[in-house]
Amino acid sequence: MTFVVDLHIHSHHSSDGEWSVPRIFSEARRVGLKAFSIADHDTVDALQEASVLAMEYPGEYLPNVEISVQYQNEEFHLLAPLVDWRNPQLLELLATIQLSRIEQNRKRIGKLQDLGFDIHYSDVQRALGSVPMTGPAIASTLLLKDANRTGALIGHIPERKDESLEIQFYKSFFRHGCPAYVGKQSIDLTRAIETVREAGGVPILAHPGLKRNLTDEKLVQTFKSLGLEGLEVYSSYHKKDTCQYYAKLARHLDLVPTAGSDFHGRLKPSIGFGEAHGGTLEMLDQLKARRTFPAVQPGS
Repeated sequence: MTFVVDLHIHSHHSSDGEWSVPRIFSEARRVGLKAFSIADHDTVDALQEASVLAMEYPGEYLPNVEISVQYQNEEFHLLAPLVDWRNPQLLELLATIQLSRIEQNRKRIGKLQDLGFDIHYSDVQRALGSVPMTGPAIASTLLLKDANRTGALIGHIPERKDESLEIQFYKSFFRHGCPAYVGKQSIDLTRAIETVREAGGVPILAHPGLKRNLTDEKLVQTFKSLGLEGLEVYSSYHKKDTCQYYAKLARHLDLVPTAGSDFHGRLKPSIGFGEAHGGTLEMLDQLKARRTFPAVQPGS
């Protein structure tokens, strides 16, 4: 199957991503993507290198970032295709998120220690270097030690072929209601949308089907009133009927439909590189028409 557009790919600058920026560009060229984005979690560290490689890419490259946001005590993810990743307000917002993440992860690791796991904050920090720390990264470091892999606490985790053990650990320990859950102070959705728009980006709600019980028409309409411009309709997390639901909703609310695989690499083996079903070049034209600030051109 030929895939055309994928606006949601993670590099190793996301702590749960695997591939380097050059590898992503090389693979995008090999599979023939007409357009793509690197959208890492709460960081634009990949985008300087990407902007250089984009000059030689035969298709279109769109700068992007995936921002963790909060609305009424629920976390959502906001994509920002075409954003000016050098914008000071955007960088300030991302720095605030990283500070909150540091506090959250220190508390997560403290809870894991209380549960009997051999894990220290410095272990994870040393493994990641400057890459922002996330739950799966903590799990990856923890599971490197044999004693942590054989304990009774993780014996009940069902290892699935379509998900790594790190992801299974994350779901069993870090999600709400689990033994090492720690809430974090996320950026308010309204502030994030305003910042993205001021930085020339187009705010898109990522994989709404992950919270379909919450992300219904009423909520999306509320998000649109706050400045949302699009929905990631075509996602690796969405089944056919979910794609159809959000495609219809996007048309009804005059939102741009986008496509993204949410590729991470080894941690999510069921998601192939560039496999964003439904992506079209028309989406790019619609995104460019929604920009509200003359930010840098894609790849510059």
